[in-house]
Amino acid sequence: MSPRLILKFIFVSLIIAAVTASTGCGGSTAGAAEIDPVPLSNAPNPLATPTYDGSGQSVEPDVVFVQSGWHGFTYWMAFSPYPNGNERDENPSILASNDGTDWGLPTGLVNPLALPSTRDKELADASIFYDADSNQLWVYYIDVFATTMSLLRLTSSDGITWQNGGVLFTVPDQEILSPTVAKVGSYKMWVVNGGSQGCYTTSPLTVDYRSSPDGVRWSDPQATDMAQTGYSIWHINVVWIPSKQEYWAAVSAFPSGLNCDSTVLFFSTSMDGLHWTSYQKIALDKGASWDRDQIYRSVFLYDPAKDQISLWYSARGGQQWHIGFTKGNYDEFQAWLTQ
Repeated sequence: MSPRLILKFIFVSLIIAAVTASTGCGGSTAGAAEIDPVPLSNAPNPLATPTYDGSGQSVEPDVVFVQSGWHGFTYWMAFSPYPNGNERDENPSILASNDGTDWGLPTGLVNPLALPSTRDKELADASIFYDADSNQLWVYYIDVFATTMSLLRLTSSDGITWQNGGVLFTVPDQEILSPTVAKVGSYKMWVVNGGSQGCYTTSPLTVDYRSSPDGVRWSDPQATDMAQTGYSIWHINVVWIPSKQEYWAAVSAFPSGLNCDSTVLFFSTSMDGLHWTSYQKIALDKGASWDRDQIYRSVFLYDPAKDQISLWYSARGGQQWHIGFTKGNYDEFQAWLTQ
């Protein structure tokens, strides 16, 4: 082969190599542009969550992080056992951790924290809040009875011994589903107003907001504009992110026309708690194994030093319920949401 032909061969080979590198072997530029990686991945396995009933099945995690530690732990979780969807065991419980993934009972703690007062009542939707002013953990939960719901609060100064403050208020039907509390100035609470139909509604449910001077006396509800197009919001968890100066909501919602057996997870943000930016991409969809059937009530936390978003989520595979954990880079997550 002549020197001129050799140079021509090398030049063509370099061009082919460059195109292959930019598109992937056998790929195309159009195919590469369609790649849309999801920043948050489903957990391959659920967390181990000891439950008082011995099932290890659990639902509806809510997590607080105390950076300096609180009575020996940096993470505290409120959750409920939910063995094969048995609502009689869905009673508020507590676990603690120092890494967010290895959870156990603090020495001396006995779960559950509360039981239904009568056999025709059920407890549900426990959420946890660390109150820096009183240096206490608070757990809010609902007592469900026929055509009413009541909100109750438990408090603890050590995470071991809990005092029950009794009923704070009662509403008709299913108007205070999934209560979640934050404090910025005053105490603030968000709930899903399920009306009389709840899970089987044919219209999108609304999210209501209340305020309080002390976490006990709550204002009348005010409707927010939190919504997911084509979905009905079912359960939420709201946290205040100081470094972002905004509220984050983990929003469990089901497609319009279906019911709450079909929920997936969305992400919403707000500056004032009333007006929300609701992203339409599913933040976490159903997985392939233990979380294959639905993604349920969940909670996001944020580490500004690492720009890391962490998610504890409950999910169902078949009839079994478990809690999983996943994390990712927040900037990448935010960029993906707005693509």
